Amino acid sequence: MTDNKRKKLKQFAAMSRPKNSNREWNYMYFWAENQKEAKDKWATLTDRTSIYMDYKLERIRAKHHGA
Repeated sequence: MTDNKRKKLKQFAAMSRPKNSNREWNYMYFWAENQKEAKDKWATLTDRTSIYMDYKLERIRAKHHGA
């Protein structure tokens, strides 16, 4: 995917869940050019100061399926 400035964008997933929990992660998906830009975007979209939550940010790798 490219943006209006022709930058190649990659998909990232921001994940959160309550600490000490085996429950599933909550996912929030967004697009960014690189890991640094993704971290900056994520920081502006969420408040990650809670000590009661686990957080992680991961790039989503494209899956290629052979026919």
